[in-house]
Amino acid sequence: MTSANSVDGLATMTSVVTSSESAVGSRHSAKKRWSQQEATVHQQTVLGVSAKRCRLHKLIRQRFALALKIQQMVCALVKQQATVHSAGS
Repeated sequence: MTSANSVDGLATMTSVVTSSESAVGSRHSAKKRWSQQEATVHQQTVLGVSAKRCRLHKLIRQRFALALKIQQMVCALVKQQATVHSAGS
């Protein structure tokens, strides 16, 4: 083998190693991007579920507040009618 051939062979081997490292780096960054996208989707899902739960709890609180208000109004009406009937007797 002549020195020109060995230099060409060395350049070819260096080129192969460099492109192989580039492919590995490319796969690694693609995998990292995919992982970041999965994390973002997961975070959005968690936030969406959390927001739904908060809205549900708010509706439940409002429902019980309304039930309490109606109950207070009914009690006040019953007391008012009781005073009217006792005064009229």
